[in-house]
Amino acid sequence: MSRDSEFFKELRAANPDAVYFSESFFDPCIIGAASRMNQPAVVVYDGQLMVEAVMLHCELSFDEALEYLEFNTWGAWFGEHTPLIMFPQLKNREGITLQLSAQS
Repeated sequence: MSRDSEFFKELRAANPDAVYFSESFFDPCIIGAASRMNQPAVVVYDGQLMVEAVMLHCELSFDEALEYLEFNTWGAWFGEHTPLIMFPQLKNREGITLQLSAQS
């Protein structure tokens, strides 16, 4: 998905301060936008796709990519404009559904 796409134009119109992860290889992991009552729209990423993108781009194993994302990306806080990460079902290479570590 290009950052010049209609989706990005509409999101920038709804929330000019929306935060996107700077690595362009995460752009295909964007699955939409979401908002809460009286809050600005934010970008929504698919967590499974992010793991796969890091594995491919950084040549990491599944476990290494998951650890990298949990420590460096998913725990980041940019205020009310922080992207959401959705995990419909996170599975490892063997197809086993994983539990994410609790983040506070």
